[in-house]
Amino acid sequence: MELVEVRSHEHIQAFHALPRRLYAGIDAWVEPIHAHIEARFDPKKNDWLQDGKLKRWLAINDTGEVVGRNVAFYHRKHSYNDYFLPTGGIGFFECVDDTSIAHALFDVAKDWLTKEGLEAMNGPVNCGQRNEWWGLLVQGFDRRPCYSHYYHLPYYRALFESYGFKVYFEQYTYWVPFDIKQIEKQLPIIDRILARPHLSIKSHMPKDKSAIAQDIATIFNEAWKYKEDFMPLTIEKVKRSLKQLGPLIRHPLIWIAYYKTHPIGMMLMMPEINPLVAQLKGRFGLFQKLWLLIQLRLRPPRELVGITIGVMPRFQGSGVVFALMASIGRKKLPYDGLYLSWIGNFNPKMIQLIESIGGKVVKTHHTYRKLFDPKKPFERHPIENY
Repeated sequence: MELVEVRSHEHIQAFHALPRRLYAGIDAWVEPIHAHIEARFDPKKNDWLQDGKLKRWLAINDTGEVVGRNVAFYHRKHSYNDYFLPTGGIGFFECVDDTSIAHALFDVAKDWLTKEGLEAMNGPVNCGQRNEWWGLLVQGFDRRPCYSHYYHLPYYRALFESYGFKVYFEQYTYWVPFDIKQIEKQLPIIDRILARPHLSIKSHMPKDKSAIAQDIATIFNEAWKYKEDFMPLTIEKVKRSLKQLGPLIRHPLIWIAYYKTHPIGMMLMMPEINPLVAQLKGRFGLFQKLWLLIQLRLRPPRELVGITIGVMPRFQGSGVVFALMASIGRKKLPYDGLYLSWIGNFNPKMIQLIESIGGKVVKTHHTYRKLFDPKKPFERHPIENY
C-alpha cells in the first residue's frame, strides 16, 4: 500500500469515486456534489484557504485500487488561536475497514502538520466555517444527512478511536417539528418576550440582500468574534451567499430580530435539498442545475435546515433566539419542521431552549482531537453559556 498526494485530474476523479464504492447499497447516503467539495480545496473559492494550507492523499493498495483518502489543513492565524494549543485539522476522510490503512492516512497528516508547527489535529472537520462538513457521525445512520453534512460508516468510529483520537465535543442535530400545539403551550412566554419595548422581528427573502446584508454581517461579526476560529463576514460575501440561495427559497426563511433599529439576532434557513441532490450522483452541470430548479418547483421540500443562529453578546440569554424560533413557528410556513444541526454539547442553554420547543436529537456527530504529544493533558471544549 502506498500513499499518493492528490495532484492530477485522475487523482481528483479517484478521490470522488471512492465514497461511491464504500457506500454502495446504503440508502441514507447522499453523494455530495463534486464541484462543491472541490471548491473547499480552491483558495479562489474558499476564503479560509487564502491564509491557510492544505494537502490531500489517496491510499492505493498493491493492486492499484484506491482504498482510502484524507485531507489535512491548517489556518496560519486560527489554528494557532485555539483554546489550548496549535491545532490543525483533517477532513473528508474515507477508508475501507482496515485499521492499518486508516492509521497510515492519519500518520501522514500528523507528520505534515507537525512539520508545520501544529501540536494537535481535530477531525473530521472542514477547512472553513463550522456549519459545513463537521464531525464524525456516530448516531443516526438511518437518516439521510442534511445538505453539506457528513455521513459516515459505523466502523469509522473505531478507526479514529484506535488511533488515539478523543472526543473534543459532541454535536447534535435536532428535528424541531412545526407543531402548533407545542407552540401554543409556550404562548405566555412568547407573548411576554415579543411585548418587550423596542423589540421587533422581521422576515426577509434573499432578494432583499441589499437591505439586510449589513444587518447579517453585523450580527455575525459580533456574535462570533470571540470564537477561536472566527473569520469576519463581509457585506459582499453575504450578498453573494444570498444570491446563491435565491433560486432555492420561495418563502421568508431569513429572520432578524431588532432592538429599536439595531439588528441583534438572526436565524437563517434553507430548504433541505439533499433528497433531490441524491439523484444528481455528484454531478452539477447546466442540465443538473436546471433539473434541480424545476424539481424545487414541482416537488418542493417539506423540511428546512438551519444555516445559522446568532445573537449579539449583549442580548444573549434574553430570549431572542426563543422569540425568533417561536415567530417562525407561528408563521405557518408550508414545511413540516426544521433540522437544527451543530448544537454543541458545550452549549447547555441552547440545548435546553431547543428541547423546550419540542426538538429531539436525531443525529450525533463527534469532533475528535488527537494530541501529538501523549504526555500533554487532554481537555475537552470549554462550556459556553449563550
